[in-house]
Amino acid sequence: MSGALRDRPIFKELGRVGTTDTIKWTTEVPIGASGATGTLLRGPNGIAFAKNTTGVYDGTGLPITPAGKGRFQFGLYSPLLTVTECTVTAYDGAAGTMTFTTSKGGTAAEPASGDKVWVYFEGEGR
Repeated sequence: MSGALRDRPIFKELGRVGTTDTIKWTTEVPIGASGATGTLLRGPNGIAFAKNTTGVYDGTGLPITPAGKGRFQFGLYSPLLTVTECTVTAYDGAAGTMTFTTSKGGTAAEPASGDKVWVYFEGEGR
């Protein structure tokens, strides 16, 4: 469930850059059989990621960033190289949702069981 940044008990580094609050978080998304997501590790409370279609994952419960200014970075662990890229395809800071796609050679691809995706985020809280 999304809420105002000030109301969320989350893992965060909160700082000031000029007049803007920034928020940073990281979570690890383990991939199981058929591309299903496992239990998130080291992430803020309330965030969830779920498989949508082949290589497409929806994230909900992200900390609200009403300014809509956020930067995502990804880390991938795929020893068999089933996926080599990860891209944000949708982001709504006011709703606390995002979608990312895993791919190989520019084509959406399913991560293998045992693969991991790390999601790093930094954004403006207001």
